[in-house]
Order: sequence, then structure tokens, then C-alpha cells
Amino acid sequence: CPAGKTTSDFIGCVDCPDGFVRHTGEALCVPCSDGTEPSETRETCIPCSQDGQFSNGRGCMACGAGTQPFANRTGCGPCPLGTAGLAGICATCEAGSSALVGSPSCQPCPAGTVSGAGQGCVPCEPGFQPSESQDSCMSCAVIKNTYSSDGIECKDCPARQQPSADLTFCNCMPNTYNAPKFGRVQCHGASRSALEAGMNDECSACPDCL
Repeated sequence: CPAGKTTSDFIGCVDCPDGFVRHTGEALCVPCSDGTEPSETRETCIPCSQDGQFSNGRGCMACGAGTQPFANRTGCGPCPLGTAGLAGICATCEAGSSALVGSPSCQPCPAGTVSGAGQGCVPCEPGFQPSESQDSCMSCAVIKNTYSSDGIECKDCPARQQPSADLTFCNCMPNTYNAPKFGRVQCHGASRSALEAGMNDECSACPDCL
């Protein structure tokens, strides 16, 4: 029988069984190794040529969702962190999104987190907030008179307060005082209070006469 075929007692020459080949000059059909498949003529074993495929020796097939073939095409492993895909092809997630190991698709980063392309989502440090596209952290200094204690959102400081140097909390502005604690203050022989201006907090404006 020619290469790729074997002898059958009743039919004559027939193709080697699935996953087997017969090389020229050899007597028997032999199995293909993992990562390869029989050629169309079953004369030799050939490696998987399509992206995303692996083989157990019988035939090349696509890896499942969230996986990709090993370098030797003998099996499939999970898509790495920051990548995802279907049919055995793991693609890098765009900045502002990510995927856990073995994911079939990329998902937007959760609120308060950012990511670069192909990276996991990480929180911003206090004093910052995520950019609109969630691909980087933006300093609260960009937004006037704001702070962020948790890295999630830059918030306005309350009235008569200003951000700390590291933009993580608010301090009282100059010429203010703690009205609830000190109450009325003496000013040129007269008693004045922030209450007269409708203020009663720890950063109340000092009376004009001070």
C-alpha cells in the first residue's frame, strides 16, 4: 500500500485510522504526537498551523474561551491577567479595563480604580482620582479647592476651608476660628460672634474688626 494507507484483509488498501499516519517505507500506521495532526494524505504528522489551536494527536482544534494554546500546542492554559479572548486567542485589554486570569472578555475597571493596557485594575492613592477614561490617576490639584481622602473622588472642601498640602483633607483658611468652641470674641471692647453672619462651625470667619 502507498504511504498514508494500510492493508485491510477484506478491502485492500485503506486510509490509516484517525490520528495515525504511515510514512513511506514503514509497515504500520503510527500515531501523531500531541501538538500535531495527520496531513490530508496521512503520510506525515504536521504541527497545528492556525492561531488558537492545540492537538491531542488526532486533529487540531480551538482552545476554549478564556484560554490559549501552550507554545508546543499540546494543550491550553488560561489567558493571563489583563488579557481575555475566545477561540484560543487572548488579546490585551485596553487601558481602563482589565480581565482576571482565564477570562473570556475584558471588563471596565471598577469605580475608583485605573489600569494601563494589559494590566490589572488598581486603586488611586489619596489626593488623586481616576481620569475619565480610567487609564491613569489625576491629582486633585487639577480641580480647584478639592481633596480626596480615599483616591476615589476629588471632593470640594467645605466653606472657608482649603486642601492640605497632600490634598488628602481640608484645613481651615486663614482668618477663621472655631465658633462652637470659642463662641463670642471681644473686639475693641465689643462682643462679636460668627453667629451674626450665620456661621457656626470650626472654620467660621473672624469678625471684621479683628
